[in-house]
Amino acid sequence: MKPYTLCRKKSPFEIAFTSAHSHIQLAVEIEESNKVTHLLDQIQQNYIPLNIYDKGDELHYKKGCSPFIQMPNTIKNCEDACNWIFDHKHPDEIGLSSLAYNDKFIALTTNHMISDGGLYKSVVELLQNDSTLKYSSPLPLPPDEAFYNDINNINKDVYAVYPETLSNVVSKYEKPSKKYGEECRYKIDVIDLNKLLSKGNNQKEKPSFNITDKLWTSLLLSMAAYNGKIDRFGMATCIDMRSRTNLALTWSNCCFYTILSHKAPVIPNQTVKDIAQALRKDMQKRLENGEMPSYLKINECYYDNKGLSAEVSNVGTMVLKKPIKDAWMQIRFNEKSNPSVISLLTFGVKNEKRNDLILRLRYTQCRMRDEEADVILNAIKHSIMNIPLDTKVEDAFDELRKFQAEYSASKRYSLKFT
Repeated sequence: MKPYTLCRKKSPFEIAFTSAHSHIQLAVEIEESNKVTHLLDQIQQNYIPLNIYDKGDELHYKKGCSPFIQMPNTIKNCEDACNWIFDHKHPDEIGLSSLAYNDKFIALTTNHMISDGGLYKSVVELLQNDSTLKYSSPLPLPPDEAFYNDINNINKDVYAVYPETLSNVVSKYEKPSKKYGEECRYKIDVIDLNKLLSKGNNQKEKPSFNITDKLWTSLLLSMAAYNGKIDRFGMATCIDMRSRTNLALTWSNCCFYTILSHKAPVIPNQTVKDIAQALRKDMQKRLENGEMPSYLKINECYYDNKGLSAEVSNVGTMVLKKPIKDAWMQIRFNEKSNPSVISLLTFGVKNEKRNDLILRLRYTQCRMRDEEADVILNAIKHSIMNIPLDTKVEDAFDELRKFQAEYSASKRYSLKFT
């Protein structure tokens, strides 16, 4: 008798996503080594992607299809663990997700087609006995199937991202790299939110401090400062759709994010806060118009602009408690999949003493050199830490322009700021 095979056809969105070969990683550090086996069992029982493998135009379920991998004890931190599992992951035809572990760390890497940052946050909550998700189908629920009616109700002229509205940053080099098709590059920094929040920049801002406003405006202003001009304010933002749907939230809601662009006008004498409020207003308008699932249309996964276009993805804060000591999240893929985006991925790691915001700036070396990205990321951090939201845009622009020139000179970069 032929064994029963549990499988389904990939949805149009999943088929379009397959070619990107993008993987997201999560790693956690465990306080006590005797807890590792129990935590592995919890992940195996609940995290559906570990039981899914790729077979052409189908997703197949097989419990335990992706064998756990022993990770060397030379791993120093969660970021190292994330990079190690990505480099040693199983082929997709074995498993679309791979898990590695040792006595201190557990690391996952998963094809982005069937997982996202929101699901990884649920894994952290699961390991701390905080998860409210329930197990349902053994196969992932396709997001374009879940939002089928919503997608059909969207006007055909509505797009998730309007490239012409996005802020772009252009390299100072005519050809930043002779190579094309390399893996995306990353610059990383950390902000101590306890220090930032206690500082408050000024007494007027402190009661209404909003980190999202800071992230959005700091990226856009740092890009404008690097270009030496302000022409427009626009960005694409990744949104977790789980909290914005009436669907039952289960472990089968594996990849439930969307991307929408939103913009703010350039107006004389506006403040940094004015930009943030306009960006929020435009985003809210799009959400209220039912445009949230438009990214799930198969023609919405790719766009190309000159230079690099602004994108932000804020996963939120992972509040850690025993047995989790530390956590890290990231994404890795080839620049061919998305060559024209500069993306600021942020997530928080918080416990009783620590309250860190991780900044991870992704760029493609075919369009930007490492030293340029370093200057932009440090300007973003400077803006978050030192420029109040009530600052005039022109003043913020001038300060960031000056900061970038001085920082570049201190690093002896051969970048010219005129």
